[in-house]
Amino acid sequence: MRALGLFDPGWESKAVLPLSLESMVAAPQGRHHTEAGRPAAPGYRRRRFLRWCPAALMCLTVLFSPLFPAPASVQAAELADQRTETVEEQFDRLQREIDDLRSRHESEMQELREKLGAAEKGRERQGAPHQPAPPGGSGGIMNPDLSAVVDVQALFTDNKTNADRNKVRVKHLELAVQGYLYPGIRADIIPALEMVYEGDEVSVEVDLEEAYLSVFQIPYLSENLPLELQAGRKFMNFGRLNPVHSHHWPFADTPLVLANLFGEHAWFDDGLQGSLKVPNPLDLYLKTTFGFWNGKQLGHTHEGLGHDHHEDAEDEGEEDDHGDHDHAHHEAQPISWDGHVYLSRTVLGIPFSRQADSLVGYSLAWDEGMDTVLHGADLTLTFRFPGTFQRIRWQNEFFAADLGLRDITRYGGYSLLAVDLSRTWQVGYRYDQTQTLDPHESGHEWAASGFLTYYFNHSLYLRGQYRFRRMVDDTGEHNGTLQLVFGLGPHSHRLDD
Repeated sequence: MRALGLFDPGWESKAVLPLSLESMVAAPQGRHHTEAGRPAAPGYRRRRFLRWCPAALMCLTVLFSPLFPAPASVQAAELADQRTETVEEQFDRLQREIDDLRSRHESEMQELREKLGAAEKGRERQGAPHQPAPPGGSGGIMNPDLSAVVDVQALFTDNKTNADRNKVRVKHLELAVQGYLYPGIRADIIPALEMVYEGDEVSVEVDLEEAYLSVFQIPYLSENLPLELQAGRKFMNFGRLNPVHSHHWPFADTPLVLANLFGEHAWFDDGLQGSLKVPNPLDLYLKTTFGFWNGKQLGHTHEGLGHDHHEDAEDEGEEDDHGDHDHAHHEAQPISWDGHVYLSRTVLGIPFSRQADSLVGYSLAWDEGMDTVLHGADLTLTFRFPGTFQRIRWQNEFFAADLGLRDITRYGGYSLLAVDLSRTWQVGYRYDQTQTLDPHESGHEWAASGFLTYYFNHSLYLRGQYRFRRMVDDTGEHNGTLQLVFGLGPHSHRLDD
């Protein structure tokens, strides 16, 4: 090493001054000299170089470190520290915002509760005024709802005595004028034009089926007592089918028990009734109705059991002279009333789930002297398939007529199964069984019907129906009916239970 000039025995004894970048920059740019001014020896220059190398390397590291980034592991650790700090700061900020929103929401809700409580107290002091009339088509006196419904039927039967055999008939034309007269007060006027065919001649009979006023909101009373009042002429609220117009029925004909009790037309009368929705702890639908009616005689004639007319007596006397008195009594007539009629009905709705529910009802009607008492019980079970228009409905009605003057009781009923296959198709089956009201007959008759209906829309549908009927005298009858119903206006719309 001495030969190479890298070792000098005297250099260790010399003081080595600390080097810095400034000293290196300030060093002479020319030839190195000793303190005496003589040129430095080669060994001296090497020693100076070795002393400057660490400082030079340090400066180079500082200057070029941006060009050579730290290892990935070091950078990841630094970024993780920064990210952790950022997430914690964001969480703290969001927590503060949520606490602030919760505090403001609670204060606003408390303020609203106080305002609602004050408004409710003021409302109780003032009483409940009328509510505005519902918006939409029911615009009031100057803009009522107008409707027209036509029922066309073609009957094909093996009963050759039936005047409608193998013919197309317009069964009836029904008109409707409906609207709100005042907020909470509605009027319904429904006349019907029935076609009467006698051979080739056609006449028109006009029946005012319904004309009544409904009061849904009674000032200062309806708030605490959900009472509804109706006055005028209307279909009697007895059972499930009678209050519904026949063009809304899922079949074309009249069930035997209804035809036996009320005739081929629905039972309607003049009077008034009140309905009350009864609150209960189970929060079930419970509604009861009570009505007072004039006691209109049913059917096209005024003849009936327990009701005498002078003209009927004369006819019966003439028939008795000819020996036909028994035949006159053997002709079954609808139920008859003696004086005013009182009617009561209670309905209870029981939901099993969102898809299934039931409706149970009991109806009772009696006249002034309790000479005639009519009972009715009905049960309806409905199941709806979720997310579709498919539905199964099983509807049953049972009737018992206590005819006090004759000391007889007659029974009857029907069972209906209707299946909605889709929005437009419906198929169903109905079984009827009833006893005749004729006191000289104790037998019964029954019928089985099947029907298929296609609904073009709510106001137009086409139906085909077949019915086999076994009558009291044990004779059978096959009937096929093709029914077309069309209409305009809200009254023609299909009813959905």
